[in-house]
Amino acid sequence: MNRVFVDTAAWLALLNSADIWHQKAQAIRSELTRTGCLFITTDFVLLFIPCVSSRLFVHVTCSTI
Repeated sequence: MNRVFVDTAAWLALLNSADIWHQKAQAIRSELTRTGCLFITTDFVLLFIPCVSSRLFVHVTCSTI
């Protein structure tokens, strides 16, 4: 079984439909899932995602006001 490391940028692209890499990330995830790849990451990456995404939300929200 192949293993693929998923970093913060990949998770954010998957979670944020407004991200410029969202569609590409979804396509890659679908292909890797289809071929049976195992996704791996670290605790640091998982803890960093909410921090970065909350900052992005604040930035986008504040910049549109």
